[in-house]
Amino acid sequence: MLLRGEQTPAGIARYTAELRAGLAQPLPITYADVWEFWVKAPELAASVDFVTIHLLPYWEDDPTPIDTAIRHVMSVWQLVSNEFSDKPILIGEVGWPSAGRRREGAEPTLVNETRFVREFMAAAEAAGANYNLIEAFDQPWKRDLEGTVGGAWGFFDADRAEKVFTKGPVVEWPDAPLWIGLAVVFGLLPLAWALVRRETKTAATVAVLGLGGFAAAASLSIQARHMVIASRTFDEWAINAGWLAISLVGAWMLVRAVAGLTVPVVGPVRGVVLSLPNLRFAAVAAMTVATLGLLFNARYRDFPVSMFIAMAVGFGLLRLPPPPREQKAVALLLGAAALGVLINEGWMNTHAWVWCATAWVLAAAVLVRKRRAEAA
Repeated sequence: MLLRGEQTPAGIARYTAELRAGLAQPLPITYADVWEFWVKAPELAASVDFVTIHLLPYWEDDPTPIDTAIRHVMSVWQLVSNEFSDKPILIGEVGWPSAGRRREGAEPTLVNETRFVREFMAAAEAAGANYNLIEAFDQPWKRDLEGTVGGAWGFFDADRAEKVFTKGPVVEWPDAPLWIGLAVVFGLLPLAWALVRRETKTAATVAVLGLGGFAAAASLSIQARHMVIASRTFDEWAINAGWLAISLVGAWMLVRAVAGLTVPVVGPVRGVVLSLPNLRFAAVAAMTVATLGLLFNARYRDFPVSMFIAMAVGFGLLRLPPPPREQKAVALLLGAAALGVLINEGWMNTHAWVWCATAWVLAAAVLVRKRRAEAA
């Protein structure tokens, strides 16, 4: 309640007094909140039997990287123990997420979650700290409130399969063979199609179709995996699946265009022609919207680079006709918003760096390379 500004320390003390007065028999009473608020309101200790603090290095205002997370947690526990030396201390929430957005140097991965749990349990046992690890199971419903990361704190997944092991090796992507297999199959299609149609005239064409096909398919595979992990509501599934379909068509067209082969124009579909110039603008507009979201409301948003990187690279390698002035304005907005995201996220956030680099390449495909084409 202190964290959300819903109550004052005096108000919470009144609640605990009312609770204590209404009990038929004495029971221990506590109040739980983020540790900083206990330090800011030490007078609350007089109204409880033990102090309960929440310690989540990933979510703190100054996120802690996994390499120093355990040292940070134990130093905070010691600080609070010293501050309230006459009260027992319980760490009510402590843990690490396995998926979602990176916050500065704090990256949610399965390996990092496993490392945190193992190292924390050892450190807490050595120090004699009482704690409650969160949480037993992944809770996908929390994505509605906290994005992808909200549903990824469990030691078991939502289907009750064990996720975090206290001993033994850890595989970051247990389902990697599935996604690698999809990438291999789809990566072969552009080259196979060209061979069947006898369009491959040179070794360079074969190389571009092969390498470009695999690179695009790998990006699409990662994009599909992100869709499965991050989508929960109908709207999320519709948006992610729709953009995956557009990305699939776009990757096919771009690989063929970079290889120097003819690219069919699809449409019109409801008056819209799916051509490379239109696809380029769709990619710029979509990434601009996503980047503005990261700029102004980033806390629970991912950095889904796989949704745009294939198009950014593909359009960066092509020389298309100059776009209209309004499309250049959108590209400028994308570049500026990406810079703002990088400033907000900080230099330690590698996800932000990759996102912004992708945005700048895509914006440059509209602004820079087309001017060279005009000069030529």
